[in-house]
Amino acid sequence: MNFSRFIHIRRALDDFLEEKQIEIQDILSVMDEEVKGIERYLREKTLLREEEIEKLVRKYSSRELNLLIFVLQTFYIVNMGGLYKGRLILPLRGEILQGNKATLEGISKLLRALGIFRI
Repeated sequence: MNFSRFIHIRRALDDFLEEKQIEIQDILSVMDEEVKGIERYLREKTLLREEEIEKLVRKYSSRELNLLIFVLQTFYIVNMGGLYKGRLILPLRGEILQGNKATLEGISKLLRALGIFRI
């Protein structure tokens, strides 16, 4: 396997932030920290059932969920090719999304990849 064709999501995120000369805290500070806003986004952009959304909101902080949302939106939902600087993002887009919506399995993989997964 030629690993130069791939880039891990965490590395892509770090490179993106460095290139834009911003910190993740800058992005998270302007995102909606209200649970209702986070739940609304998850209802619109994922295939999660209501109880799965409630479990995520109980288990993770607003900042952690906003990081998840930012990464989902920036690197997966609007990025139809699943590429960052010509390299396939790992986990792959097809592992995270079904159509244009994130699956429960995809959310779990992405949380693990970002280093914020909790059992």
